[in-house]
Amino acid sequence: MAKILIINPNKWGRGITHIWIASHTGILRHNKHEVDLFDCSFYSEWSQYENNYNTDNQQYKKSNYNEYVQFTQKDVYSELKNKVNNFQPDIIFWSALSSHIHGEGEYVNIENGYDLIKKIDGYKGVFITAGLQATASPEKILRQMKKIDFLIMGESEIVLNQIATNIDNNKSIKDLSGLSYFDDKKFIRNNRQEILSNLDEISPYDYSIFPNENFYRSYNGVVLKAIDYELSRGCIYSCAYCVETVIQNYYGFNEITNSGAIKNSKSYLRNKSAKIVFEEISKLYYDYGIELFRCQDTNFLTINRVLLNEFKRLGG
Repeated sequence: MAKILIINPNKWGRGITHIWIASHTGILRHNKHEVDLFDCSFYSEWSQYENNYNTDNQQYKKSNYNEYVQFTQKDVYSELKNKVNNFQPDIIFWSALSSHIHGEGEYVNIENGYDLIKKIDGYKGVFITAGLQATASPEKILRQMKKIDFLIMGESEIVLNQIATNIDNNKSIKDLSGLSYFDDKKFIRNNRQEILSNLDEISPYDYSIFPNENFYRSYNGVVLKAIDYELSRGCIYSCAYCVETVIQNYYGFNEITNSGAIKNSKSYLRNKSAKIVFEEISKLYYDYGIELFRCQDTNFLTINRVLLNEFKRLGG
């Protein structure tokens, strides 16, 4: 089995259960790879204390959130180096796509993660990242962040699992679809991978990777145990101001109808099965006491009604 260290470069100073971390962990562990997480959420010098800031400006109601979490004064860079030295990962991975592209720090995850890993010297494995920037401007990212070995464009769960399997079997990873990298100063952009048509293929997502503190959220003046969750991926519309178009263009959904929707949108809008959704939510409720499921679907209103009606039936 390969060993993968996932970095959560969250600087908000509050817990968040990134969907992409849970989805990648789920498929990797299902395929017998070993996964660990280095979470930056509660390092004092790294964090920006969003909860306190938004409470002071009255965007949030006051709560006793700070009684549920504990910040550390330890140096985040030294702690990451210790984690790498102790875990000895084959892959260090951070940033990826999910439905939650507008709210997981996706715009800065690659930069923040790179600020952490660029201080790691002597590492023998590979640095891999993914996400919007990796999909939109892979060559630019690789030129600016030279320690990155590979970028995964588009959705990365299947590709990262293929990389881990190839490493485990001492096989090359350079020909895998979806990758971009530099080889002897020449930029290489491989063929794109197939879009993930069946979200059940990467389910169930594994939220056990997160520290317990990440589940607590200040919500309307009280503190609840909550997670970020997705039932579906994709939006049928192609709004010029929205980063969703980056993913649409990558997968070839470039033709637009007069109403502003992408053609063949049924192939782009995908969802989990009702059975998987019910099993995931039930497990999270009973095993972790989750009270609030923050559904971060790219466009909740276009989720297939068959899924929603079947989910309603399963829920009694």
